Amino acid sequence: MVNRFKASVKARSRVPKHRKVLWYFAKAPNLSAKLSVIKFFFKRILKDIGLPVRTDDKLTVNIGELTIHFVPFWRELVHYQEIFIDKVYGQHPSFLPSECRIIVDCGANIGLYTMHTAQNGDAKIYAFEPNPSVYGRLKKNIERNGLYNVSAYQMAIGAVRGKSKLYWDSSTLSGKVSENSNEGNNFAEIEITTLDHICTEHEVPFIDLLKLDVEGKEYEALKGGRQTLKTTKRLVMEYHNDEVRKKCEPFLKEIGFNKINEIPGHQYYINSNIGV
Repeated sequence: MVNRFKASVKARSRVPKHRKVLWYFAKAPNLSAKLSVIKFFFKRILKDIGLPVRTDDKLTVNIGELTIHFVPFWRELVHYQEIFIDKVYGQHPSFLPSECRIIVDCGANIGLYTMHTAQNGDAKIYAFEPNPSVYGRLKKNIERNGLYNVSAYQMAIGAVRGKSKLYWDSSTLSGKVSENSNEGNNFAEIEITTLDHICTEHEVPFIDLLKLDVEGKEYEALKGGRQTLKTTKRLVMEYHNDEVRKKCEPFLKEIGFNKINEIPGHQYYINSNIGV
């Protein structure tokens, strides 16, 4: 009876992952992607009931001309919906990749926005992702799709250069730069750089579009890019709470950025000192 109870609990604990896969299945862009999800899902089910089935931890799907390797965890599924379904980064015509020559993606995750942008324009793209468990898939996705205009770096973006610990939860792969071990059950020491140092080191004369999604550290990232922001034309920023938003808004206004649009969790700015 005890063993049966444990098996039941174990099976129920895996249901959320299956629901996430089914959620993606409902949003999958084509038949090929749906078949990939079906295969992934049933292999996991067979393994759950005790059959010696070899399962994959990652799904490989085709979205348009892109081949994407990802894990069906909530964070990556949310990114998929934001970029390919809700198109939150294409809410304003001047923010489209075709209007940009240099794009910096801070918080690239597995590269969904980076790949979408690289596929729809000729811009040079700099992508930054500190989480080592995610960065490997970012690199793999870039290489698999032959995106030679993208350069990826395993770094966090902050107010000052240095090193810190990144904690992440193995059940979501969502990470946060913090000295607090309660932020996740895995951690790694990571390098922190600044926007100002990036532009100096890589001789980036200006940024047409800066995308910022750094898990609550948006204000720190902006502080480390005060000089860079003067030559940045557009900024799209994801914020995770009102405290971050209230810090960032006056800082950006002081530098000369005007907010032209906002949807829940995302703000769009244009540098009034430069124009587009």
